[in-house]
Amino acid sequence: MRFDVARHEAALAPLVGLPLWRATRAANMLCLQFGTRLEGVSRFGPHKGTATTHGEYALHVQCAWRIAGPEGVVVAKSDLWHPHSALLREGWDWSEDETWNPMDHDANRWDERIKPWTARSYVLQAATADSLGGVRLALEDGFVLEVFPDWSHDGEYWRVFAPDDSRPHFVVTG
Repeated sequence: MRFDVARHEAALAPLVGLPLWRATRAANMLCLQFGTRLEGVSRFGPHKGTATTHGEYALHVQCAWRIAGPEGVVVAKSDLWHPHSALLREGWDWSEDETWNPMDHDANRWDERIKPWTARSYVLQAATADSLGGVRLALEDGFVLEVFPDWSHDGEYWRVFAPDDSRPHFVVTG
């Protein structure tokens, strides 16, 4: 399947020039917040009804992704499946340890590496798309978020939306 590059870039265009100031996860989905910090109430999930802070825009990524910078890869989706360095101990075979749950927050390398990276914000300088559904977000200081669909079946790759807006989300699927 080929995608409309111009349409994808138009959907991402409102994010250009805005700061990326939060990167979190919901299970294995990357959740990014851009723009002004806004106060609201969570409408979904286990925190429904609680106060929340979100951006003017959000980008949620379900497929493969990586954040790279001048020194190489900072963090990537597959880091979820590797233990946080504080948990590693000599002789521990984490791949066989049924008590280790990579979905627990702060139990994995993803959580360990993304927290210090998002201790500051990064202005989005450019957003480009490719015909396979991928995107490349160029951030200040030489950082880049690369999103690349890594399966051929139906499923959501990524979406961009304004959390406080009732307009439909722009969703890219296989």
